[in-house]
Amino acid sequence: MNVTQNVIRCRVTFMDGNEMAFVSEKSDENKMRATSILDRMLKNQSIALVVDGALLIIPLTNIRTISISPAPNNLAGHTVINARQV
Repeated sequence: MNVTQNVIRCRVTFMDGNEMAFVSEKSDENKMRATSILDRMLKNQSIALVVDGALLIIPLTNIRTISISPAPNNLAGHTVINARQV
């Protein structure tokens, strides 16, 4: 079993260039909730994560980019699919 296939990776790059990386188990519940979680993050202007039993809240105003891999399958209609960085 390849461990990297069973996790979701999240990399947050902050406005100052620092980064934080997180991993979470890939589960059916996470897949089903992906779009609603992303929508709530945008609405609430923050990311909330439980990391090692502690709640971590990161305001979106401090974030330059967020990378989530693999990308959720059920993304909102305003998401461009199959884009390539050039």
